Amino acid sequence: MSKRTTLTITLALGLALVGGAGAARAADDDYTGQEIGTILSLDPDQHTVVLSNGTQLLVTDPSVFARLHEGDLVKIDFTHEGGRTFVNSIEPANAPAASPGAPESDDLTGATFESGGAERLEVPEAP
Repeated sequence: MSKRTTLTITLALGLALVGGAGAARAADDDYTGQEIGTILSLDPDQHTVVLSNGTQLLVTDPSVFARLHEGDLVKIDFTHEGGRTFVNSIEPANAPAASPGAPESDDLTGATFESGGAERLEVPEAP
């Protein structure tokens, strides 16, 4: 095999590996999660819901818009894929669900709430 042929094959394999790594990196950017937020705007024509924190989500089921209103506090289950965020499910987030055996109380002092990401909201203990 000539030196030129060896160089050509080496370059072709190197480019194939780099391209494969790029595709693997793109797949790593896909994730799922949950978020609680207030609806800032709804656009049924563009199939979008925008939360007050600026998160823009695409809705694939247009019937969802019939039960949503700007200002609603909602819990959203979503998938981020290909640079876009899609709604899997959306429901009212009026109050946290009680754990079995937990005392029924509206006092949230000391409670911790977690979003789909690493963010945490802690309610401080009362003095």
